[in-house]
Amino acid sequence: MKMCQTGSLVSISLSDRRGPWTKFGPRSSLVTRFENGGSWRLAVLALSLALVGCTGSGGNQSDRAEGKEYNVRGKVTAINAVKPAVTLDHEDIPGLMKAMQMEFRLENPKLLDGIKVSDEVQGRLKRTDSGYVLTHLEPRTGG
Repeated sequence: MKMCQTGSLVSISLSDRRGPWTKFGPRSSLVTRFENGGSWRLAVLALSLALVGCTGSGGNQSDRAEGKEYNVRGKVTAINAVKPAVTLDHEDIPGLMKAMQMEFRLENPKLLDGIKVSDEVQGRLKRTDSGYVLTHLEPRTGG
């Protein structure tokens, strides 16, 4: 049995010593069979196979959705007022990433007001199509 996918068309054929055959006869295709009044089950099978071939590597799409926001806590290790961006040595961000040191762009340069290197901070991080952006940042008070 051989499955061949071209674009969104999936064709399944069986081969023997006499040449290419499908379940429905020589050189017939699933599409031809369907157009000639073939079984709706066959169409569902072909569509299912095409959709399986079009899916990604898995994972929860909602976790990767643009615009989703996460709480972030960490220590400021660098500030770049020109970009504007801040580098944080941050704790784990549940559902997103493990603890690491990383630079984040700021949604608004005013978020840097009152923030200096070595400050413990907390804020909100938003996933965008171009990366991560801090939408809120403030010094952390207490534990």
